[in-house]
Amino acid sequence: MSSPTHPYFSQTTLATALISATAVGVMSASYLYFNRPALKSRDKEIHELGGVPLLNAWAFFTRRYDFLRETFQRTGETLFRFRVLQHRVVASSGVEARTVFFNDKTLSLDEGYKVLLGGGPKLEEIHIDTGGLDKEAHFIRQLRTLTTPERLQDVFPSLLSDIDRHIGAWGAEGSIDPFTEIYKLVFQLTVRMATCRELADDRAAVARLCGLYDALEAGTTPAAVLLPWFPSPARAAREAATAGMYTMLHAYVERRRAAPVPSRDPIDVLLASGAPTEGIIGFVLGTIFAGVLNTGVNACWALLHLGLAPAWKARATAEIHALLATYAPAAGPLHARLAAIPVRAWEAETPATDAALRETLRLVMGGVALRRNVGARAVAVGERGAVGRGEFLVYPLADVHLDPAVYAAPARFDPGRYDAGRAEDTRVPLAYVAWGAGRHPCTGMRLAKLEMKAVLAFVLAGCEYAVVDGAGRALDALPAIDRNDLHLAGKARPMEPCRIQFKRVGDSE
Repeated sequence: MSSPTHPYFSQTTLATALISATAVGVMSASYLYFNRPALKSRDKEIHELGGVPLLNAWAFFTRRYDFLRETFQRTGETLFRFRVLQHRVVASSGVEARTVFFNDKTLSLDEGYKVLLGGGPKLEEIHIDTGGLDKEAHFIRQLRTLTTPERLQDVFPSLLSDIDRHIGAWGAEGSIDPFTEIYKLVFQLTVRMATCRELADDRAAVARLCGLYDALEAGTTPAAVLLPWFPSPARAAREAATAGMYTMLHAYVERRRAAPVPSRDPIDVLLASGAPTEGIIGFVLGTIFAGVLNTGVNACWALLHLGLAPAWKARATAEIHALLATYAPAAGPLHARLAAIPVRAWEAETPATDAALRETLRLVMGGVALRRNVGARAVAVGERGAVGRGEFLVYPLADVHLDPAVYAAPARFDPGRYDAGRAEDTRVPLAYVAWGAGRHPCTGMRLAKLEMKAVLAFVLAGCEYAVVDGAGRALDALPAIDRNDLHLAGKARPMEPCRIQFKRVGDSE
């Protein structure tokens, strides 16, 4: 069944012609707007950031981590306010702010990320009516439907088959860039978990969808987010990518709607729940964005950290072999034996892997979380000040995750810090927020953990590997994370080339 072509493809864009004609006027107007006299702070207790507002906004979008860290250090403040276009943003740090950030019911996650992140696909940008859905509540409800223990157990063998096929294409030995290969693998797993077999089994179709997603990211530039109304080439590329993904997914949803016999695939489950086509497509795009944003990057870093921590690597590998010996003792292909291990065992019988993943997320998830006050009143942040109605509150997770007063030697990979007797993550309230906290825990945590464990298990049990630099030389320390390499989507790549050199050790044991 053919899907409708989105109007975007049938209209002639005037973006290129308009750019040269309007650039001078736009920049002049922007300069006058951003350099008008500063507004008096609505709350004298919150430090109002001086300087040129446009430069502050640009720094927030291009070097967000350093901008916040340096400003907190320079001012000595725990709260400061600055302007992004017409929006007012309060940057926060400390336990009081963290408690409010994760617990106040009027602080909206969806509204915060929609304006200040800009990385995810938005159907509104291509004029698709989503029927006034509460997108955050809709997403959480649909994700819960698709991640019950029974559904995870049902789909787990397919996930292992996907991993086997992808890693098998690497060959018997060689080296890979994990931030390319694991990224593509997690994209495949996420498509499997969120769509249908017709799409997930079609490698060419998944590759096309991944290419469109990459084009979306490439079109998400700081300028495109700061000036969303400006008809730039980046905006045109972003809209074209979003329209391409919409058209592609629309075809699969309508194909499943017309199927004479429904399946247990995610799209069919969502159709049976009464979800509209636009709502299903929005959910799929949001799931892909969340999976790539978090699961992919953390799986990469977990492999790298374990590669340079032989004792923890040995412990995690021993856990996998113990599971195989208990639940799949007979010889056979590795992916089939791993698939025979019940999900409950993956969740309850891998303490070393759990600790390694927990530590990886603490080190990697140091980015900036975003909220917007959508309530009728200002939200108090301790006794220092308040976030006004419509204003944004941002909190850098590194404020606690990399705090030496909470975590000893915070830059060191040390999964033992969570052991009984140390329990560094309990020293202060909300000391660990990588999976969200309070009113905003990560709904997809169970699925993300299972996917990461499946990838780690396949590599640990099926490969010998070492971590090397771009020239193939063994590393004794990992490059630092480029915490400003967010591309507005949080990939957190290393600042220097880093690869995994591997050798397959057989398909069966």
